[in-house]
Amino acid sequence: MKTMDRETRKFGRLWKIGGFLSFAVYYSGVLACYRFIVKKVLKKHHGVILVYHRVQDSPEDAHMSVRTRTFERQIDYLQKHFQILPLDCIEEHGRYLEARNCCIITFDDGYRDNFLNAYPALKKRRIPAAIFVVSGSVGKGPKWVSRDEMREMVSHGILIGSHTVSHPLLTDISSDEAFHEIMASRIQLEEMLGKTVDFFAYPRGKRTNYNEAIRKMVEKSGYKAAVTMENGLIGQEKNRFELKRIGIRECPSYVFKVRVSGFFESPPFLWIRNLLKI
Repeated sequence: MKTMDRETRKFGRLWKIGGFLSFAVYYSGVLACYRFIVKKVLKKHHGVILVYHRVQDSPEDAHMSVRTRTFERQIDYLQKHFQILPLDCIEEHGRYLEARNCCIITFDDGYRDNFLNAYPALKKRRIPAAIFVVSGSVGKGPKWVSRDEMREMVSHGILIGSHTVSHPLLTDISSDEAFHEIMASRIQLEEMLGKTVDFFAYPRGKRTNYNEAIRKMVEKSGYKAAVTMENGLIGQEKNRFELKRIGIRECPSYVFKVRVSGFFESPPFLWIRNLLKI
């Protein structure tokens, strides 16, 4: 618990630093110049996988939440400036379509507010998304999504993926326990949904929370791909079992626009972030 509190405070500080840098980049015109050079001069496009946790308006879990109205504004922006694709296009297209910048929307853990608040906004706009669910939490109280709610979302284009049975740090348990968490969650979710579950998300998802042995367990369990919480763009990962994502929480619109632009995921910034382990 103390470790979680330390990490929460750490990422809170990093978000404050990121907010300050985003303000400077956005309002100085640097971001506009970056976009012009990438799009008009280099003629390149980029793809991002975004990860949300909670979409709700209470102060609970504020460090990993986005307010409902903020979420709606964010997906409106994405719909205007990106081609929003389903997660399984990674398998189909290899990287992403080149016609324009693309975006994939994901959620971790399986909070019920994903169904109550995020899903209606996505359904109304016909936007695909993926929710990585902790199978052992399904229907366990008002905080977590139920089986029927998952089935409802699946019928309208929401992909359900696995996030283990009980959300342990896989590097902190035995290999047998880790394999059970990875494999059993897939089996449980497939029984609930009546369809194949092909994608996996590592709990916590940083490079210290999974290793080569765990990655191979995921592949052996029959998943097609897996997502991490490492920052980066589509195509910067080593393979499809280490897909990088960009975390989103409540923030000003200029922070969101900088985050999804790929500016902080450009090679110089990634080198600095890897050096500082942030």
